[in-house]
Amino acid sequence: MLALRSAYIEGATIVSPMPEYDGVLRGLPSNLNPDRISIAVGSTELDGSSPFEFSASGASSSTKFVPEVDIVAPGVDVLTTLNTQSDEYDEVTTTAASSGIVGGVASLLKSKNNNLKPDDIREIMRRTADAMGAGLYDPKTGFGRVNAKAAVEYLDDNTITHGVLENTTSTKIQSNQQKTLFKGAWGDLASGAYSVDVYEVTGTVTLPSTVEDVWFHAKGTTGWSAANPNFQRPFALVDIDENNQEATFTTFIYHVKYNSGAQQIDEWHPTHKDNVEIAYTIAGDPLPSPPPPAPVPQTPILQGTVVSGSPSLSWNAVPWGLSYQLNRNSTHPQVSSETIITTNTSYVDPLPINVEVSWEFFGNISYTVQAVNYQYVASPSSNAIVYNEDSYGIGGGLLKLEEGENLPEKFALINNYPNPFNPTSTIRYDLPERADVTLTVYNMLGKRVATLLDGMIQPGQHETLFDASALSSGNYIARFTAIGVSGKTFEESMNMQLIK
Repeated sequence: MLALRSAYIEGATIVSPMPEYDGVLRGLPSNLNPDRISIAVGSTELDGSSPFEFSASGASSSTKFVPEVDIVAPGVDVLTTLNTQSDEYDEVTTTAASSGIVGGVASLLKSKNNNLKPDDIREIMRRTADAMGAGLYDPKTGFGRVNAKAAVEYLDDNTITHGVLENTTSTKIQSNQQKTLFKGAWGDLASGAYSVDVYEVTGTVTLPSTVEDVWFHAKGTTGWSAANPNFQRPFALVDIDENNQEATFTTFIYHVKYNSGAQQIDEWHPTHKDNVEIAYTIAGDPLPSPPPPAPVPQTPILQGTVVSGSPSLSWNAVPWGLSYQLNRNSTHPQVSSETIITTNTSYVDPLPINVEVSWEFFGNISYTVQAVNYQYVASPSSNAIVYNEDSYGIGGGLLKLEEGENLPEKFALINNYPNPFNPTSTIRYDLPERADVTLTVYNMLGKRVATLLDGMIQPGQHETLFDASALSSGNYIARFTAIGVSGKTFEESMNMQLIK
């Protein structure tokens, strides 16, 4: 099984004949594993009937795995020297002959489009086969008899586009469930019974104007099914909306907590719920080309003064500047470095300090500004405006925090206010120690729309402004990560609603 998996991962399309049961389950790739790495091929008579009953004769199906047929091909009256006692040819009926036909069609498709993956070849054959049973799938004849002409025409009519979905959301759907997991060819967890939490992970992909089919790939997909028992093989459901505009992928992640012996495991399989990827193919019109890159905005010119003890910054509007990113860089131990996003061309910085004027702690606080276009490409940084004890004749310099102010006891992300909001909202957070902080905002499609913080920030109670003037109404997710100098990590997310 591992050899088959390795060949599949390297891009090999594996075609395997179905076993011909005679009381013994034969050792063929199609029935040695349930991991669907190979294309399982059955045979048909010339009239389309199936010459073999693909069931475990003389054995209970509960003790022997009975594989499913993917596709069938003619396999009767084949001239061969097999089982003959002389050099004369004899006619036999065997799925081995059928698999040769399917292998030839697979080679034909690969020569037509060298970028096809093994899953693409299987799915194209399934979708273009001549149905032979009742409904879409029949246990004896699979998806039907292979149709080489229809398979090639499918490639003529459709562009094959590959992609990997990374922006996903997860929801716990089962807690402390008993699951039987089999290792199989894909798994890295020993076969056995486990107590698990199951998370449903979903994500969406925008489709081209005309789409024929969408399917996932085992290689590159880090998710399992929710089935019990489970063979630990890659799995994803695909649902296309009624307007053919989006495809929603669903897979499942297991937080394995205990084994059958009550031994604590505490592992995520096949990956952590926040690291899921789903590899997929879209067959249809090519995806629209991305818009040409917008011109990089010009660099604004920054000016500064002091208003009521606070730094007051202003800059000129520049072409292609949809918003502006004001960067505060502080070496003052009581003032953090932060990034402010705004669509205005001026900003008075309400530093988190009181009205006492003192400069016991020497340091500089400097500002630069960058213009950002609609593709979130920023201009080079502007000239710097620096504030210190000698700046602008303000004597003791900037205002400082009161002595003895208590630091927060723990990391915290505090609900933004107001919420709902239009168009600005303040996000507050607590740092009990100096930390490397990132604060990013995503829309409900998982696209990043703003980076509010990214750098080292001093301990204390902080807040930052989120200006959504350039965004449309809807729900947004703020993701906050802080890694303290002690090594402690804090992650938290919250929902924000913009109503215009």
